[in-house]
Amino acid sequence: MKKKMRSLGLVLISCFVLMFICMPTPAYAYIDPGTGSLILQGIAAALITGLAFIRGVREKIAGFFKGNKGNKSNDE
Repeated sequence: MKKKMRSLGLVLISCFVLMFICMPTPAYAYIDPGTGSLILQGIAAALITGLAFIRGVREKIAGFFKGNKGNKSNDE
């Protein structure tokens, strides 16, 4: 009996939360083009930085396994 009540309560709470999330509400907000451009620049910068970081880590790992200890000298 307790299991049925607990599962019924869980279902009811889940339905209530889902209904609350899905109900549209007016935002009354405005994002000007300058703000949107700033957000896009931040996203682009984060992606490029992440890709450069991943490339550097990949090169260091490959260098470690190839025998290059990651030291790049001009004496070659």
